[in-house]
Amino acid sequence: MMQSENIDRYYELSPTQYSVVESLSLKQEFDSDNVMRQTLSVVMKKTLDYPSKDALRLDFFGVRNLKLNQPDWSLISIPHIEILLGGDVPRCTEKYYVHDPSQEQVIRFSCEDFHAVAE
Repeated sequence: MMQSENIDRYYELSPTQYSVVESLSLKQEFDSDNVMRQTLSVVMKKTLDYPSKDALRLDFFGVRNLKLNQPDWSLISIPHIEILLGGDVPRCTEKYYVHDPSQEQVIRFSCEDFHAVAE
């Protein structure tokens, strides 16, 4: 699948509906080439209602240059996680550039691949 098609499929899931971070986890392990790789998993919810069945799960593979700025308030929310082609972003050497385009810039990083699914 082409990179732009992967981004198009992500936006077909209406990601702007999911703004509350339910979980965020970083995993690192050696891949088949014996190179250390990081995987970031983020589960976004539409609301704080518990239990809410509407969630968006994002798994990012080959994560690099991860920046996470925890807000001063207790609720971590990201109005929109934007995914761009890395080639369209200056100094991005990975296939994708992922960030929160809001003024708060809660999260940003680059990655080699990602998978998104609405649950």
